[in-house]
Amino acid sequence: MLTMLGRIRLEGDDGIELDALARMPKRLALLAYLASPRPGTWHRRDRLTAVFWPELDTNRARTTLRNAIYVLRQHLTPATIRTRGDDEVALDPAMITTDAAALESDLEAGRPADALARYQGELLPGFHIPGAEGFEKWLDDERNRIRSLALKAADRLMTEAEASSNWTAAAAAGNRALEIEPNDETMVRRVIGLFDRGGDRAQALAVYERFRARLAAEFDAEPAPDTTTLAEEIRNRRTEGRTSERIATYPVGRPDPHAAPQTAVAPHSATSRRPFSRLAGAVLTAIAVGAAIFFLRPKPSAQGSTPIQLVVLPIQNDAGAGYDYLAAGLADEIARRLRHVGPQLTVKSAARAEWPGGTREDHQKIRKALGVQTAVEARLAAPGDSLEVRAELVDLETGRRQPIEVVRFGITTIADAGSKLAASIAGGVFRRPIPLGPASPAPSVDAESYRLTLEGWHHQTRREFARAKELFARATELDPGNAAAWSGLGSAWGALAVSYAVPWADGWLKSRTASLRALELDSLQGSALANIGVFRALESRSVAAGESLVTRAIQIDPGDAGPFLAQQALYRHAWAWDKARDGIRLARQIDPLNPYFVDREALVEMCAGRPAEALALYREVLAMDSTRRDGFWGTARALATLGRWDEALDELRRYAERTRDSLVTRDLVGARGETGYWRVLEADGQRRLARLIERGRREWISRAQLGMFQVGAGWLEEGLATLEAEVATDEVGLYRLPCFAEVDRVRDNPRFQALLHRLKPTSP
Repeated sequence: MLTMLGRIRLEGDDGIELDALARMPKRLALLAYLASPRPGTWHRRDRLTAVFWPELDTNRARTTLRNAIYVLRQHLTPATIRTRGDDEVALDPAMITTDAAALESDLEAGRPADALARYQGELLPGFHIPGAEGFEKWLDDERNRIRSLALKAADRLMTEAEASSNWTAAAAAGNRALEIEPNDETMVRRVIGLFDRGGDRAQALAVYERFRARLAAEFDAEPAPDTTTLAEEIRNRRTEGRTSERIATYPVGRPDPHAAPQTAVAPHSATSRRPFSRLAGAVLTAIAVGAAIFFLRPKPSAQGSTPIQLVVLPIQNDAGAGYDYLAAGLADEIARRLRHVGPQLTVKSAARAEWPGGTREDHQKIRKALGVQTAVEARLAAPGDSLEVRAELVDLETGRRQPIEVVRFGITTIADAGSKLAASIAGGVFRRPIPLGPASPAPSVDAESYRLTLEGWHHQTRREFARAKELFARATELDPGNAAAWSGLGSAWGALAVSYAVPWADGWLKSRTASLRALELDSLQGSALANIGVFRALESRSVAAGESLVTRAIQIDPGDAGPFLAQQALYRHAWAWDKARDGIRLARQIDPLNPYFVDREALVEMCAGRPAEALALYREVLAMDSTRRDGFWGTARALATLGRWDEALDELRRYAERTRDSLVTRDLVGARGETGYWRVLEADGQRRLARLIERGRREWISRAQLGMFQVGAGWLEEGLATLEAEVATDEVGLYRLPCFAEVDRVRDNPRFQALLHRLKPTSP
C-alpha cells in the first residue's frame, strides 16, 4: 500500500513499512508517478525520461530508467511492475494500491464520505526532487487534481445532506471543504448559511471570524461585502433574539430567494458621462428573456391582512406542441395580473423556467428555492374544438390542493381567458371573488394579433429571434395599435443585431423605431423603454444617457425580469462587471430556478476574470438542467481557466456521452492536459468557422464574429488581423470581446491585449 495523502508511507502486504525505498527520493518519486492516477495506467518510457532525466540524452536516460525500474523490483514484488513492449510501463493494480486512487474510486462509486475520509492532506507533502522540473510540475498538477476530487466529495456530501434538511451534516462537510481550501469565500458563505439554517448561529459567526482573521493575517485584506453583510445579518438577529428561516446557502452573494423583489434600482450617481469605447449590444437578447405581455393594467381590488407569497408555475401543456407558446403566455399573463391585486399578495412567476422533469413535482424544493407558500399549478388541454385551463392552488408545505374554476375559451378569446384565470385564482387565494379589470379603459386588441404576440414572445425567449421578428411583424400589421407587439418587434430586431444575424446599424435602427412606436401607444411598455434606454447609451457611448430610462422600466413592473437584465447588460457594455452581476442577480430573484439566468451570471463572472465563481454557477446550471450545452462547455471553460485541464476534458466527455455527439467524442480520443484541451476546442471551432464561412457565401456575416471564430479555430494570425481591422472601423459589436470563449487562448497575446486596451472604457 502506497500512502501519499498527508503523509508518505510504503507498506508491504504484511504491513511492514519499506523503509529502504522510502529513503531513495527519486525512486519513490518514480513509483508515485507510475501509480498515478491509479495503478494499471500505462506510461510511455520517453515521457518518463523527459520528466525525471531531462538533462540526459535519449540512450543514457533510457538506461537510467531501466536501472530505476530494476531497483523498484528489488524492493517490491517483481511482478508489481509490468511492461508492454519496449515503450510502456505500468504497475499491476492487483499488487499495489494507493490511497489517492482509492479516493477517486470511492467518488466514482458514489461513496463521497469514504472518499473525503481518505484525504488526509496534500499529495506527497513536503516532497521535492532537485533538478526535476518536469516532476515538480506534474506534482503540482496532481496535487490540484486530488484536492479538487476531495472538494467534489465534500460538495456531494453537502448536497445530499441539504436535500434531507440535515443542516448539521451539511455544515460539517462544508467545514471539511474549508480545511482543504480555506480561501474559498464562496464556501465560507455557504457554510455560514448552513449553520444559520441549522440554528447554530454561534458556529456561523465563528466561521466568519476565522475567515476574517485569516485574511487579515495572511493577505492584509477584508472579506467581501456580501460575506460581511451575511454575518452582520446573523449577528443582528442573534442579538435581537429573533428567529429566521433564511436559507443563506447561495454562493458569492447570490440573492436570497426568500427576499421580496426590489421595487426600484436607483441609478449610480458616479456614472461617468465620458464616452466608453465601442459599446455594442447583446442587450436585447437579455431583455427578451424576461419580457412578457403587458396588455391590460389591472387595478388592485382586494384587501387582506395576511400577506401571501405565491408562485405561478409553468402551465403543463397537454394540448400539443403547437400550443407551447400559449401555455407560457397565459402563465405570464396570470402572474402579471395577480401582481396588481395589492400588497397583501406577493407574486413570482416561474412560467418560463426550464426545469428538469422532477422539479415541478418537488414541492419542498420549490418552496425553499422561491421562498413561497402557495403555488398555482395548471394544465392546458384541447377538448374538442375548444381550449381549457384547469388550475389548482397548492400548499407547498402540506401538499393540500384547492381546485380553481375551469376556464374554457377559443383562439379568438385568449385575452379574456387570462383575465378570468387570474380573477379565479385571486378569489381562491382570498376565498372570495375578485374581478380583475383594467385600471382604465384599454383599447381592444385584435384576437389574432394578440395570439401572434404571445407566440412571438415564446420564440423570443427561446432565442429564436428571426421567427419572433416575423410573428411580431405580422401582429403589428393586423393591429397597428398593439403596443406589446411593437415592443416585441423592437426586442427581436435588437437581438438579431447583437447575435450578428443582421448588420448592427440596420438592426438597431429598426429596433429603435419599433420601440418608439410601442411607447407612443403605451408609455408603460417596460421592455420598449429599456430598449430605448440601452440604445441611447450605445449611441452616445455613455451609460448615463440611458440609465434613467432603464431604471424607469424597472419601476414600471419590478416583477418583470427583463429590465433587470437590461440593466446588467447596460453595465456589461461599460465593463462594470460588479454592477452587471447585481442586475442579473435581481433578475434571478424573480425566477431563481431558470437556468438561463444562472448562465448569464456565470458569463458575467467569466467576463470579469472570476472563473472560480463562474464554475460554481455553471455547475448550478447543470443541476437545474443536465442537458444544457452551455452548462457543460461553460464548466469546462471555467475549469480550464483555473488550469484544471483534465477536469475540463472530463466535463466535455460527459457532454459528449449525454448528447451522443460523435464529433466531440472523436475529438476527445487521447486528449489530455492543456494541449489536449485546446486541440478539442480548435476542432469544434473549425467546424463552427466552416459553417459561418458557408453562410457568408449566401448572406451577410459579421466581420467581428468572423475574427473571433478564426481565433477559436486556431487561425490566430488571421483572427487577430480581422479583429484589429474591425476595431479600426469602430465596430460596436466588439464590446463583448472580454467575454467570448473563442478568444480565451490569446488573452495573454500582446496583440490581443492591445485590442482590449483600445476597447476598454475609461470609466463605467
